[in-house]
Amino acid sequence: MTRSDEHLPERMGKYLVHSLLGSGGMGCVYLAEDPDIGRRVAIKIVMIGADADSRERFRREAQTLGRLNHPNIVTLLEYGDQAGQQFLVLEYLPGQDLSAWMQAPRRLREQLVVALDIARALSAATPRVSCIATSSPPTYACCPTAMPS
Repeated sequence: MTRSDEHLPERMGKYLVHSLLGSGGMGCVYLAEDPDIGRRVAIKIVMIGADADSRERFRREAQTLGRLNHPNIVTLLEYGDQAGQQFLVLEYLPGQDLSAWMQAPRRLREQLVVALDIARALSAATPRVSCIATSSPPTYACCPTAMPS
């Protein structure tokens, strides 16, 4: 696998960064590889304030995500900090975000399956999360051939 953009960070922690998967107002997600075991991962870097409160809030969010175990919620593999930049290493699931998925015509059954999967994920997360920060389509991914562990 080769790097597709010379402006990408070369590494985040031990992970080799290969390409940008997506970006938004809160940060960006990179495709990377764990060099120890050759596994592809997604690294999410959230642009947060540098103050102690923001950093602590992000750490607590990582702890909460790390305790979630549900087939419709991506698995957190690691929480890291590199030169003051906090990041999450997540299970990589190839697919497309919900916004892109919704652009194609879909049968009602397909739409209901995805809606139920999202509802199940939110139901599993809600008892542990005081507030769902965003429930916009880019937050969700449709991965028809890969199931989270």
